[in-house]
Amino acid sequence: MISMLIMIGFLVGILSGFFGFGGGFIITPFIFALGFPMNVAVGTSIAQILGTAAIATMRHKSLRHVDVKLGLLMVIGAFAGVEIGAQIIERLKAISPETVDVAVSLVYIILLGLISAFMSMEALSSRRGESSGRGLYERVQRIRVPPVISLPESGVASISLWLIISLGFATGLTAGFVGAGGGFLQIPLLIYLIGCRTTVAVGTNLFSMLIASAYACFSHALKGNVDVFSAAYMLIGSSVGAQIGALATRYVREEDLRLYFGVCVGLISISVAFELLSKLTRVILFGYISLGMIIFTTLSLSSLIMIRALRQGERRTK
Repeated sequence: MISMLIMIGFLVGILSGFFGFGGGFIITPFIFALGFPMNVAVGTSIAQILGTAAIATMRHKSLRHVDVKLGLLMVIGAFAGVEIGAQIIERLKAISPETVDVAVSLVYIILLGLISAFMSMEALSSRRGESSGRGLYERVQRIRVPPVISLPESGVASISLWLIISLGFATGLTAGFVGAGGGFLQIPLLIYLIGCRTTVAVGTNLFSMLIASAYACFSHALKGNVDVFSAAYMLIGSSVGAQIGALATRYVREEDLRLYFGVCVGLISISVAFELLSKLTRVILFGYISLGMIIFTTLSLSSLIMIRALRQGERRTK
């Protein structure tokens, strides 16, 4: 099991550095599929996210992909959201462990499915030169509820502070409830509602996730939801993978990055659906399919990212 944890940490690290999420929405169902209770899977994934986010943030900072001001502002709302999410888990756990499993799994399936469909269609439209969903942020920025601030590093001339805090709260709530850093939700929000470039959204999300995950990890640790050794084994692999993934963002088009992101969360959504079926029907085959899809997704996308990055790097050096 130790070798599996290190390997999944490495593969998720590549995806984390590339996409800007901590990998919790992959690691949580993976640990869950190994037989851990969902509340322990949630807490342990957050502990691993903390270490991965620290390493990937430093790399993205060196690439000028981090808007520190935006990240700090989103964290203000995230703190409240994280605690509420963790408290909801505690309430559900008091009912029964099965209730936690079903509730968290359903939220995963719905959120990831919707995000996957939207981002994939938008990225394909953008590649064809058609009107894309990115124009949405122009309408959002017209909401001028004071105070209004500017975010020069993200290229945003003016935006309501309350909008940023609200988005931070939404991602924090997601992080505390489903055990992910909230990146699979926050990155689309940064791109489509704030107006950040995709690469800046990736780096800024990692920075804010680093701070929010530290608090979330502390909260879950006090509640006994963290398996420290499992988190440490995964961090060994992700510490290497995260740096590789961050460097790869320099050589991939933003439209392709968004498309890969959409495909990734869509496959994980299907994986969680199979795991939920396994728990509800007690058919072991569904559990094996779920675990196989997680491994296939991380392995295939990590390989694809590296191949595309190497090809683009070779073209630019010619």
